[in-house]
Amino acid sequence: MLQGKFIGVRNVNTFEVRKRFSALRTKKATISCIVLGLFVIEINGKRVGKSYLMPGWTDYDNCVQLARFDITEYLSDGENEIVITVNEGWYKGPLSWARIVNHYGDVCAVCAELCIDGNIITTGLDWKAY
Repeated sequence: MLQGKFIGVRNVNTFEVRKRFSALRTKKATISCIVLGLFVIEINGKRVGKSYLMPGWTDYDNCVQLARFDITEYLSDGENEIVITVNEGWYKGPLSWARIVNHYGDVCAVCAELCIDGNIITTGLDWKAY
C-alpha cells in the first residue's frame, strides 16, 4: 500500500496537486497513485501515459485501482515538477441516467508515491493543491 496521504480539494470539480523536487542522474523512477476520480499526470509539462479518463470505470465500493508508471525519461537533472490533475469523474460526478452525484464520495482525492533511485517522495502537506 502507498505511504502517502490522500489530498483533495472540497467543492470543486477539477483540481491539481503539485510538487517540485530535485533529481540528479536518475537511473530508475516510478510513480504510483490511487485517485478517487479521474486523473492525468504531467512531469515537467509532459503528459505521462497515453490513456484518457484514467483509471476508467471503477466501482469504488469494491475496488480502488493503483496506477504505476515508469517516469525515468520524464525527469531532468535538477529541478522537476509533477502535476496531477484530478476530476470528479464517476467518483462524485453525475452517474447513471438519474444523474446521481456523490455516489461513492463527496471529495475527490489523490495519494501518490514517487520512487526515484530508491528514494521515496509521498503526497503530504508539502504538496500544493488548487
